Amino acid sequence: MTKVIFNGWQTGFQKVAFNKLLRSRFGLSLSQAIDAVGAVLRREPLEFSVAEPTEAADLLQEATKLGAIGQIVTTQTESQTSLVS
Repeated sequence: MTKVIFNGWQTGFQKVAFNKLLRSRFGLSLSQAIDAVGAVLRREPLEFSVAEPTEAADLLQEATKLGAIGQIVTTQTESQTSLVS
């Protein structure tokens, strides 16, 4: 599973465009998107899970162009390995 975590913004942050990005990518309601933008403005971590690393990279790239600050975190599922002696 790959996560994109937004935790801040830069000068010139395009709040309305970021709101629209979140609504289109994640199907958030207007109220949910407004709350999400508010969290970013307060520099609180805002986390979204995506299926593919490339999707996470695309999202982060678009959001960065809008002035959001974030990072991609990839979590590895525990592999099931057994040792036979």
